[in-house]
Amino acid sequence: MYHRSKGLSFAAALRDMGASRPRDRVVAAETLATANGEEERDLAFDALAAGIGDARPEVRTTSCFSLAALELPAAWELIALCLTDSVPEVRQSAAISLGTLGAKPAFDALAEVLRDGPADLRFQAATSLAEVDADAAYPHLLSALDDSDGEVLGAVALSLGAIGRAESADAIAALLDHPAPQTRLDAAYALAQLSDTRAIGPLAAFLPNADLGWDAVIALEFLGKNAVPHFREFIQGSKGLGRVRIRAAGALLALVTEEQAAEEEAVARSYLLDAMRSRKIELRGLALEEVSRCAAEWAKPALVALHRSFRGRHLRDEIDAILARIEAA
Repeated sequence: MYHRSKGLSFAAALRDMGASRPRDRVVAAETLATANGEEERDLAFDALAAGIGDARPEVRTTSCFSLAALELPAAWELIALCLTDSVPEVRQSAAISLGTLGAKPAFDALAEVLRDGPADLRFQAATSLAEVDADAAYPHLLSALDDSDGEVLGAVALSLGAIGRAESADAIAALLDHPAPQTRLDAAYALAQLSDTRAIGPLAAFLPNADLGWDAVIALEFLGKNAVPHFREFIQGSKGLGRVRIRAAGALLALVTEEQAAEEEAVARSYLLDAMRSRKIELRGLALEEVSRCAAEWAKPALVALHRSFRGRHLRDEIDAILARIEAA
């Protein structure tokens, strides 16, 4: 990934779109995304149009993203040219950019590549179609649930979950038996977005997974109080501290009902208090993020103690913000 020079002016970016070094053309294309005013945007559009035809794929990729950032209706036709690019990163950037742009004229092109494109492009098109027109995308996404690629199936399921039509739940649930763990997680996540309790068991099973547990926590939160016992069991299942368990403790605090509060809150509070004393600053910081979600009086003594301690020296601004919220409550 190339990083834009902080000092590159708009005029210099226009000039550097014709530079000999690909790196300079990439930085120029990134800079043109920040064009201000009608005149600058028109000039940037013309320069980025040339970038779409650049010999280097990294320039074509950046030009797609920058054209979308300009938010000009005519940009979709140029971006769509890259859907057939021979380089996966370029055609993926085109699909992503068309979704970002919300270009309804590009809907048919995205629907076509969802049906017949290579797997990497089908994966991106599944998301972009829903961003362009969720209602129109719905039947295309349902049809794509027979795709042969697990990653594509996961993206399709997540788009259907985001659209939020409950009648898609049975078709999504069929993916809960897919051999690929990521596909099963995506399907369960989508079902959770639809408030379908069939997601609970599969998501709970993913909680201990080092790679997928974080997303499983987020998905389970969609299911409200039904997720509470699973969070508690997961938190109590290990004596060690971990980022996913810290996130689960915060979710547990956010979800407990009055009848559950006494025991469930105690489990979550204890875990977060332990995490605030962790030797690892990233765990202390994450615990603070979760404590800030409730900003309750019970956390005040621990926050004050951490503020005064050596371990809290890099987190004092965050602690002050939480303490201020507690006082204001």
